[in-house]
Amino acid sequence: MIEDLQDEYSLYAQEKKAPTRKSALFLFMLVFWIIYAAIIILASRNGIINAVRETRAAEIVENIDKYRFLVDSQEATLYFYNSMEGVTPYTVLVERTGATKYHDAVEGLISGPTDDILGDGAISFVPRKTRLLGLSVSEKTAFVNFSPEFAEDKTGLEIARVQVERTLRALNPYIEEVVFLINGTELTDQV
Repeated sequence: MIEDLQDEYSLYAQEKKAPTRKSALFLFMLVFWIIYAAIIILASRNGIINAVRETRAAEIVENIDKYRFLVDSQEATLYFYNSMEGVTPYTVLVERTGATKYHDAVEGLISGPTDDILGDGAISFVPRKTRLLGLSVSEKTAFVNFSPEFAEDKTGLEIARVQVERTLRALNPYIEEVVFLINGTELTDQV
C-alpha cells in the first residue's frame, strides 16, 4: 500500500513539473518577442518619426477640435452691419445643429460676427442673449420666433430685422416676407 502511494505521488510530481516547464517556455518566448519588438522599434525610430511628421498626424491630433468643427459646419451668407457699407453679406462657417439651414444661419447671426468680420468693422444688432424659439418657411413666407431679448433694443431692432431678412433671403431668394414673432406673438412696429 505504501508503494502504491509512493507511485501515485511520483506520477503526481511528474505531472506537476510538466506545466511548469511549459510555463517557463511560454515566459521565455514572451520575453524574447518583447525584446525583439523593442529592438525593431528602436532601429526604425527615425523612420517612424519622419512618417509622423510627413503625415502631419501630430498637428491633426493637436487640432482635433478645429477639424471636428469643420466637419460639423457649413458655409452660409450672414448679414452684419458695417458702418461704412450698411448691412453687408459675409460668408462664414456656421455650426450644423441638425435643424434646417435657415435655423443654422439665424443661430450664426445670434452668435455674432467672427474675429475677421469684427476686424472689418462689422457688428450684429441681433442681441447675443436672444434665443431662436422656432423657424419655419411656408411657400414665400418665413416665420421666425425669437425670445423677448430680440426686441429689447428698440434703436437697433430695425437693423436686426434687416439682418435676419437678408440672411434668410440669401438662403432662399423666393422668400418675400419674414414674419417676426416674440414668444409666438407677432412683433409689430409699436412694440
